[in-house]
Amino acid sequence: MIIIPGNSPGFLYILSESEDEIEDVVSSFEEKLEEVKQFVKDFGLNIQGLERQDELAQKITESFDAELIEREEAKNDFEEEVYEEIKTNLTSCLDTNIHLRFGEEENRQESFEYDILVNLSPKDQILVAVKDASHEDADLSKEDVIRGPNDKSEILGVDCIVLVKDLEEEKLDEYKPLAERRDISLIEYDKNQEYLKELETLMKVGLRSTIKPKRRGLVP
Repeated sequence: MIIIPGNSPGFLYILSESEDEIEDVVSSFEEKLEEVKQFVKDFGLNIQGLERQDELAQKITESFDAELIEREEAKNDFEEEVYEEIKTNLTSCLDTNIHLRFGEEENRQESFEYDILVNLSPKDQILVAVKDASHEDADLSKEDVIRGPNDKSEILGVDCIVLVKDLEEEKLDEYKPLAERRDISLIEYDKNQEYLKELETLMKVGLRSTIKPKRRGLVP
C-alpha cells in the first residue's frame, strides 16, 4: 500500500490492490479526524470531514468555469465497459457522460459532452474519450478521434486519452502523428487492457509532480 499527499491542499491518495485495506485506512483516518474536530471546535475552527472519490469527482466537475447541463447514462456497452474497467482497476474518482456549456456567464453558447473524466484533484484531471469503430455504420473521422477530443480537453486544460476500438490500421497510422502533435495519447483498445497502463502512468505523473507539462494549444 502507498499513501501519497496530493498537489491540492487537503488531498491524500491511498493506492493498494486490496479494497479492504484501503477501507481500513480510511476508517482509521475518519476516527482520528473526529477526535481532531472535537479538539479544534473550542478554537472556533471547523473540519468538514472526508469526501469519498465519487462525491469528490462530481464536485471537481462542478468547480469548472462552465455550466453543468446534465449527466447521462453510458451511450453504449463499450463505454460502460471502459468505465467499469477503470473503476475496478484504477480509481472510482470518475465523472461520466457529462454535458458542459462554456462562455461568459450570461452568454454560454459552446457545449461539449465528456465521456469519462478522471478527477483526481482540482489540479489533476484526465479526459478519456471512448471511440468505437466496430459498428458497420461507424466511420470515425479525424474530427471524431483527434480534433473533437482535443478541443474538449483544451477548454478544460486537462490531459487527454483517446481510446479507439477496431479502428482500421490505416486510419490508426494516419491519426497517431496528429494525436502526438496535440499531446493526446491515442490508444487501441484490446482485451488485455493495455490502455490502463497508459492511464495509470498519467495518473502517477499527476500525483507526483506539482508542475504539469505545458500544453501546446489548439493545432489547426
